[in-house]
Amino acid sequence: MKRLFADAVYWIAIANHKDQWHAKVVAVMRSLGQATLVTTEEVLDEFLTYYSGPRPNSAEQRRSDRGGRPGRSSGDGAATNPSIFP
Repeated sequence: MKRLFADAVYWIAIANHKDQWHAKVVAVMRSLGQATLVTTEEVLDEFLTYYSGPRPNSAEQRRSDRGGRPGRSSGDGAATNPSIFP
């Protein structure tokens, strides 16, 4: 059986049907047939961190873009999760 490494992008896309990569990830996984997914604790931590903060389009993020909260991103989502979606 094939063993495939699943990075955080995979888990985020599978968990969110509105994610830009969801359809592509589903199509690729179906085309590969049976496979065992391999990941790491660090990847799962990144996945959980991604969903633990406000989304770039949330009201809280929009407030921070206007200077409502210090230390947040300028609207591109980078401060929310710099390693997944630049």
